[in-house]
Amino acid sequence: MTTKIAGGEELNEIVNSPSDIAEYIERFSKPNEERLFGIEYERLGVYRDTCRAIPFDNGVEKVLDTMAEQSGWKRGLENGRIVYLERDGESITLEPGGQTEYSSAPARTVKELMKSARKAVNELDRAAEFHGIVFLGIGFHPFSKLDEISFVPKKRYSFMAPYLKKKGALALEMMKMTAGCQVALDYKNANDAMKKLRAASLVTPIAQALFASSGIGGGKTLPVLDYRASIWTQTDNARCNIPDFMLKANSDIMEYVDWLLDMPLMFIEKNGNYYESDGVSLRSLMQKKKITFYDVELAMTQAFPEVRLKRFIEIRSADSLQPALLPTVPCFWSSLIYGNLDEIFELLGKISREDFFRMREAAIQFGLKGKAGGRSIADWADDLLNIAKKSCVCDGSLEKLRERAESKITSAELAQRLLDEISDPAEFAESWNSYGIDSTPLKCDA
Repeated sequence: MTTKIAGGEELNEIVNSPSDIAEYIERFSKPNEERLFGIEYERLGVYRDTCRAIPFDNGVEKVLDTMAEQSGWKRGLENGRIVYLERDGESITLEPGGQTEYSSAPARTVKELMKSARKAVNELDRAAEFHGIVFLGIGFHPFSKLDEISFVPKKRYSFMAPYLKKKGALALEMMKMTAGCQVALDYKNANDAMKKLRAASLVTPIAQALFASSGIGGGKTLPVLDYRASIWTQTDNARCNIPDFMLKANSDIMEYVDWLLDMPLMFIEKNGNYYESDGVSLRSLMQKKKITFYDVELAMTQAFPEVRLKRFIEIRSADSLQPALLPTVPCFWSSLIYGNLDEIFELLGKISREDFFRMREAAIQFGLKGKAGGRSIADWADDLLNIAKKSCVCDGSLEKLRERAESKITSAELAQRLLDEISDPAEFAESWNSYGIDSTPLKCDA
């Protein structure tokens, strides 16, 4: 949910028509030889001795302050409070419930990406340890309840929360209790962007099963293995989920532009001041007054489909995961989306809309053991891993995922197993980040 809008003078340009937005997206195309890799990694902060969510006051804000002091990050303030850190194109930002989100600088290779990410993660963990805090790589708060978690004092969130609360029964759980891992990849032109958007959308149910880690909450086993994915289906369908056009062949960039233009806005922002939108759309604003590409970028940050198009493709379907497994997410997605998309379409493109969403429901509830099209989702995952292998950027990561598919045991089920083994929540906080993890680190050789 990174929201800081980077850019230059182009943000001040006037948007005269929907086609201007399509042309704007096209500007950020890159030839294959210049394409980059990016990642966003969210984690849930808990006290080591209780495994309960940390607050903003005297909690995550103190961790950020300590991290800045120890490791040379620059503090970012809103109303005098530390709400993000920056260093050399990287950032640590705060999600609504105090979840930390590490956002990488664009990297040339996954190996370069992981070197920076591991350094930042280790620095954050070192700062947290000083305060008796652990950041868990897991998709949903394992012990805390919704009303125990405070909001981060950011103006954006004070507008989002009341708006989304009216739109979805689980919207506040999404905001305060979930954590994911997103990958950012480039496109070579608008048509390629739409092909990548479709391919990643088609893979989403299988990825949700592979990376599911949200199978416990409130100190209990949940009835699904990817509760985070389930929450997103009950947040706000006008801006979330997977719009139908993203699944169809030969979709056009204007379909994405039209979807974005017609999406109700949660808020309007000008010069750092936020205003209620009353659900007005960007298209309506454009018809009434002049808008700029800053307004377009702001609308893009208010859209939360499983795959999002901005200046790059952002793939959002993976739950957060233990730090040692972090390379598996960019390796999986980049091997597929920077590979032969036609093989993905051949495997998944003929599935009907109804069967696709049945597959997603099976993935959410049963993970890799779910059934779809007469096969287990683990079998579908194995086929995808065979495709990924042909343009593999990290053998070790793909082999780790293949082991997972063969075992049909997700991180969510490992968390359930650990929950059964412990007698005190503190044991979960102490053990989870390394639980079930091979001590041999994954190597990214790209």
